[in-house]
Amino acid sequence: MQIKTRSRITVFVLSLLVWIALTSIRDPQELIAGLIVSALVAMIAGQFLITTEKQKHPVHRILAAILYFFNFLWEMIKANIQVAYLVLHPICQSNPEL
Repeated sequence: MQIKTRSRITVFVLSLLVWIALTSIRDPQELIAGLIVSALVAMIAGQFLITTEKQKHPVHRILAAILYFFNFLWEMIKANIQVAYLVLHPICQSNPEL
């Protein structure tokens, strides 16, 4: 299978999963709309997700993903602490009129 085809299939599946997660599918029309939107997204932007063959060992990629997750978690915690400080600090240094 070509890289472009694999990329489009991956984008289709991921966008369909996001559609299902964000909507409460009660009718078949909603599922059909999700399939159509996912297919359109896959056809338009599907070639950009996977661009090359896998070069690194799967264990290395999994460890990199775990490291990225903890780095993201740390940065999110720091951002939340900063926002809480700005909200709770008695002298606000931001200008809400801008």
